[in-house]
Amino acid sequence: MIYEQIIRIAIGEKGEPLLKVIDSCNEVCLKVISTVMYFTPIGVFCTIVPVVEANGTSTIVSLATQLIILYVAFYGFAFIVYGGAVKFLGKTSPFKFFRAIMPAALNAFGTCSSSATIPISKSCVENELGVSNQISSIAIPLGATVNMDAVSIVMSFMIMFFANACGVNVSVSMMIIILLANVLLSVGTPGIPGGAIASFAALATMAGLPAGVMGVYISINTLCDMGATCVNVIGDMAGCVVLQEKIDLE
Repeated sequence: MIYEQIIRIAIGEKGEPLLKVIDSCNEVCLKVISTVMYFTPIGVFCTIVPVVEANGTSTIVSLATQLIILYVAFYGFAFIVYGGAVKFLGKTSPFKFFRAIMPAALNAFGTCSSSATIPISKSCVENELGVSNQISSIAIPLGATVNMDAVSIVMSFMIMFFANACGVNVSVSMMIIILLANVLLSVGTPGIPGGAIASFAALATMAGLPAGVMGVYISINTLCDMGATCVNVIGDMAGCVVLQEKIDLE
């Protein structure tokens, strides 16, 4: 790790106890995150129960259909765009890539946090795919902040879904404005659970959706966020592979 090298150069042997404390804190954090992952499905179920009680099962069927389509778009995007980038730009087998990054992808899916997955993502690309620490130390944390392609997909799907459900007519010009605002907002979305809620609120106001849709969206946000975070993290690691190949060539 870079911080280990800095501490050893700046402090020397006296910095070893601090390194042990940092490593211990890292292990504790990973243990806490893995424990939270086991309880995530229960929390998701609890957030959906009030919506079922208030709106009946027909609403849930509509939302479930939308979520299925959303996940097809998520992983279609991941396999075609990121897999294609890895194959043609990174000169790496997509099968090898997706097999190597599976621990990080699953952790992102369970925690809904790109930031919390950074250590696992770095480990996967460095140990399994041969990416240098210099590249992963820059690309992974930067990607956890600005690479939010899947969030853009979520926002676009959900805005149009709720517009159709509420009978709100969204013109073509408004769609373009929402799409541009969506891209800008997704870049600034924090890599934490629920980070996209504020973006959705802004876009919903622009589209003229009633305030009541926020409650429904928040109830399913975790289900959307799980897939979106997973795809975003896959994109971060795909970027590392591509950068490694391009820098090696140069």
